[in-house]
Amino acid sequence: MTVISADVFQLGAVRETGAPPVTPSNPAFMLARLSSESLNFQPTTIISPELDPSGQVRDSILTGARTTGAIEMPVSRHPFFDDALAAVLRGTWSAHVLKVGSTLALYTLEKRFTNPAGGFIYHRVNGAAVASASISISPGREITASVNYSGGTMDFVESAIAGSTYPDPGTRPLFAAPEVSEITVAGSTNALCFSDLSMEFNSNVRGIECIGTLGFKEQVLGRFEATIRGTAYFVSNDLLDYLVNQNEFAATITIDDSQGNKYDFDFPRCRMTSGGAVAGGTNQDVVSNIAMQALYDPVTQTTVTITRTQVA
Repeated sequence: MTVISADVFQLGAVRETGAPPVTPSNPAFMLARLSSESLNFQPTTIISPELDPSGQVRDSILTGARTTGAIEMPVSRHPFFDDALAAVLRGTWSAHVLKVGSTLALYTLEKRFTNPAGGFIYHRVNGAAVASASISISPGREITASVNYSGGTMDFVESAIAGSTYPDPGTRPLFAAPEVSEITVAGSTNALCFSDLSMEFNSNVRGIECIGTLGFKEQVLGRFEATIRGTAYFVSNDLLDYLVNQNEFAATITIDDSQGNKYDFDFPRCRMTSGGAVAGGTNQDVVSNIAMQALYDPVTQTTVTITRTQVA
């Protein structure tokens, strides 16, 4: 037995084209600069309801299948990450600006394992959609992203797609918490001290299952939702006033890398959904566990606008 190491693993994605969408010819896979993944085939089975004189189970039946899982990565400016942002927002980058749209992007995902005995082993998923994504920030750490996929069945093969290529994802620096240049909430910039902060985006993609089909027949978009969550040290009642009175406010979060590449996340309309102050115990600081629901803005015609700046 030869054990396969995760240290030489790669995962790539390519957008499908055509109607119905299929893997393009000579696909150029965008490689993820990932730290881990949980993308896997999930069969649905039931055991037979038969009454049997043996008092035992006579059959097990495959009734459905889907592939789900997340790709975890430190945030860096590379094609896979940019495309995942566009997919979860259902939009298209235009002059380095991304807004919420209404286009469902489907991907062929490919997991490639290096076989120590020679060659590669491939696990391939067709018709995978980005169902949700999140970006998490904690002090003293790299900024991380989690991209969740929902797709059909998974093929297990030992050969690459003809003409496929795997362009290197680059070596731009990772984004880290000390490089966050702006957190603006309700008109106050960098006034709050957060011990953790996250942005969550959900396209609420749902699969359509039909009689005569194993897995999803197709996938459709649901309502787009964006939420900001965080833990902030309690210093005043200002945010609690927004919670009690349900006043609207804007929020902006800007993350940077050491070279000056950045992403600006602008939420023009938000409302607080939680934010009470908690005294947890001795030798602890009072904190507010904050949640903000981002809302559609008719002026900008989006819930969130992401602007990317490339310096290097």
